[in-house]
Amino acid sequence: MRQSLAGIEGNAASEIKMNTHPLQDHIVEFDRRFWRCRGLLRLIARQILGEERAANQAVHRCWLVASRKRPAFAREGAFRSWLLRIVIEEALLLRRSGAYPAEEASLLLEAEA
Repeated sequence: MRQSLAGIEGNAASEIKMNTHPLQDHIVEFDRRFWRCRGLLRLIARQILGEERAANQAVHRCWLVASRKRPAFAREGAFRSWLLRIVIEEALLLRRSGAYPAEEASLLLEAEA
């Protein structure tokens, strides 16, 4: 009897685990989805900061923040939107810190147009 109960509990646990979102348990899936969005994240960060090095730093900081909070994601669309919000916040923080002045960024953007 105990073996059958243990088997039932084990099956229930595996069913619950299978029904959870893949980002909650699998860092590989999280990384795959993050890298799929990386180009868009860099584009947005570069528009805010005006240079590639700064954009890469903002994307890296976005990855760090999102990695800590990855169990919060539920759907692909929500994931991408959440990453965009994070990268915008990180880019603005970098710009406010003085490391990448807004005046230089706006001059670079005007020159590209």
